Amino acid sequence: MADALLAAKASLAHDMAEHVIGLMPELRPPQIAELIHASCDANTTAFLDNLGRGVPTDQVISTPEVSAYTRDLVRTGLSLDSLLRGYRLVASHVIDRWADAVVDHGVPGPAGIVVIRYGTAYQLAWLDVMCEQVAREYRAEADRLAQQRSQARLDELHAVLTDPDVSADAAGRRLGYRMRGTHRALVLRDCSERPSGAALNAALRALGSGLGVSDYLAVRPDGRTLWCWLPWPASASPRLPAPSGPVLLAAGRPGRGLDGFRRSHREAVEAVEIAVLAGRQAGTVTDYADVELAVLCTGSGIDRTRDYIEATLGELIADDEPTGRVRATLMAFYEANSNFRAAAARLGIHHNTVRYRLEQAERLLGHPVGERRLALETALHLAGILGVIAPDSGP
Repeated sequence: MADALLAAKASLAHDMAEHVIGLMPELRPPQIAELIHASCDANTTAFLDNLGRGVPTDQVISTPEVSAYTRDLVRTGLSLDSLLRGYRLVASHVIDRWADAVVDHGVPGPAGIVVIRYGTAYQLAWLDVMCEQVAREYRAEADRLAQQRSQARLDELHAVLTDPDVSADAAGRRLGYRMRGTHRALVLRDCSERPSGAALNAALRALGSGLGVSDYLAVRPDGRTLWCWLPWPASASPRLPAPSGPVLLAAGRPGRGLDGFRRSHREAVEAVEIAVLAGRQAGTVTDYADVELAVLCTGSGIDRTRDYIEATLGELIADDEPTGRVRATLMAFYEANSNFRAAAARLGIHHNTVRYRLEQAERLLGHPVGERRLALETALHLAGILGVIAPDSGP
C-alpha cells in the first residue's frame, strides 16, 4: 500500500497541501502556500518511505528538505502553533486517504482492517515524532533570527548613541521610537547565577504595567542586562517601584530629545555600575540622582574612592553597629546644618544623645567634626552608598 501511494505521491502531496491551505487562511499568502506545497511533498515522501520500510517511529529523523522548509516558514512569520496545526490536519487527511486506498485496492475485509489500523497507528506515532522535531527546528531558527534582529537593533542603537551627526527624527526612524519629548532611561540587571531573558522581560512588563507605560524601547546588550527607555511625562513621580524577580533596577534622570535620550542612558548605566559595586540586592532601585556623587568620585577607580573614604573617616569606618550609629548621627547633624535639636528630631533621639555620639565621632576621627566638613560629609555619603569595611580588614 505504501508503494502504491508513493507512486502517486505528487497528486497526494498536492491534495494534502490544498486541503490544509483551504482550512487555514494564514497559509494562503503565495509565499507561504508555495512552502506548504513543498513541505507536503517532502513529508509525504519521507512518511511513505519510512512506512514502506517499516522504520520504527522512534528512529524517524526529519529530512534535510523538511528542516529547510521549516526554517523558511519561520522566516515568513508563520507561528509555531499554526505550523503544528497544519501537520495535524495533514495527518488526518493522510489517514483518510490511506483508508480509501485500502478499499480502492480491494484488500479483503479482515486484512484490510489490519492494514488500515497499522497505517493509522504509524501515522499518529510518526506525527508525534515529527511535531517534536519540527518544533525544535522552529525554535532554533526563531532564536537565531531573534538574535540576528537583536544584534542589528543593538548596532542601530550604538550608532544613535554615538553618532554626533544623527538627527532626532532620523534616530527615531532607525529605532522605531519617538525621539522627541522627554525620556527616562532604565537599566535592568539579572543578579541570578543563571541569568535569563525571561526574568528581565517579566520585570520590565511588571514595571511598565505599574507605571501605565507600554510604548517603550528595550534592547538587550548581553544576556544579563536590559536597556530601556520610557516616554516620561512631567507629572510622573521620580520614584520607581521595586523590580520583581532577581533583578536590579537603575534609572537615569529624565531628559528631553536626543540629547536627553543619550544622557539619561549614560546615567542609568553608571547608576547600575554603582549598584553592583555596592553589592545591592535584587529588588532594589538605584536612582542616578541619589548616587551622582559616587559616580563622579569613582571615575578614577573604586580602589581610590575607598582609599579616600578610609583616609577621611579613619576609625569611624568600622563596620559595626555602634560605629554605624555614630556615622548616621554625624550625617544627620550635617544635614540639619549643625543643629543638635534638629538632628535629634530627625533621628528620633534626645539631643544629649546626639552630643554624646558626636563626641564619640571626634574621638574616632581625631579632630572636631567641624574641621574638614566637606571632606567628611562627602566620605560619609560615599560610605553610605558603597558600604564600609573595618580599617584592618584589607581591601
